[in-house]
Amino acid sequence: MDGILQKLASANGDEIEFVNDVKSATGLKGGDEIVTLPPEMTGGHSVKIVWEFKAERDLTQPKILKELAGAIDNRQAKSGVFVLAREPEYEHWASHSFHSGNRLIILVDKDEPDTYLIQFAYLWSRMNAMKDLAANASSLDLEKLQYLFDQAEVTLKDFRNIKTAHTGIETSLGDARRWVGNIENALKAQFAEISSSLNGDDEFEQIVAQINKKKKA
Repeated sequence: MDGILQKLASANGDEIEFVNDVKSATGLKGGDEIVTLPPEMTGGHSVKIVWEFKAERDLTQPKILKELAGAIDNRQAKSGVFVLAREPEYEHWASHSFHSGNRLIILVDKDEPDTYLIQFAYLWSRMNAMKDLAANASSLDLEKLQYLFDQAEVTLKDFRNIKTAHTGIETSLGDARRWVGNIENALKAQFAEISSSLNGDDEFEQIVAQINKKKKA
């Protein structure tokens, strides 16, 4: 995750710091990574976004939101993103959900995280952190940004559905090929038996054995 966020921060001109074990001024450690927007965008104000990562299996949304709110307060951030590793316990959860204006929860596969979902969360958190900044409020077209995010959210869902369907098709295709191979071998054996019977040949068992040997090979 840190590598993905590093690339996104670099692409957007942000500063990023991994602070998992670093205490804040309050003496607490809440918040794993801090993204700081460039001062030229914020009129010199300090605008931070906090990210929290967890790979636990017994979390609830209220517990997550409480922890994320604490991290936002602890790191003096404007918005926060909670990244939760997908587990069977969360199979009915949405891939992402917005809460109380400045908090976002996303679920990702810990081995193959959805980089597009992470990028969506990154950009959303930047917009959210900026929109309440009085010095830059006039330079942000919030209505246009919200429209663009709504469209991106729909496209993200479509992409995920297509990707899932594609994986299913590939799996089904592999099963179909194996099934066709088995049927073909059975058909050859049946034809061999028919030919043997028509010819009054007693070598049927040898023919079948040869076919089975080829099938195993």
